[in-house]
Amino acid sequence: MKYEFDWDLGNLHKINIVNKERGFSIDEIESVFGDSKHYLEPTYTGDNGEKRYLCVGKSVKNRVVTIVFTLRNGKIRPFNAWKTKGSKLKKYRYGEE
Repeated sequence: MKYEFDWDLGNLHKINIVNKERGFSIDEIESVFGDSKHYLEPTYTGDNGEKRYLCVGKSVKNRVVTIVFTLRNGKIRPFNAWKTKGSKLKKYRYGEE
């Protein structure tokens, strides 16, 4: 399945900071959604009322990554990413909470 992403100066700025601190490129972030084993879960609602979600999956660099995103105009709008740890990693690997 091909996903569409929403990138603009707002979230690109945030992802560039994440890239410098944690080493995640836009291509790697987008690749997580293409992992056939990835899972999604709701996380919280932002100050503007937008629902936020997590996507956990393996990237093209073979790292299990957690992406925070929202859906805007039918597109995925990522704005944070980190290496998956703890219960989220266990759920990804073994399908458990």
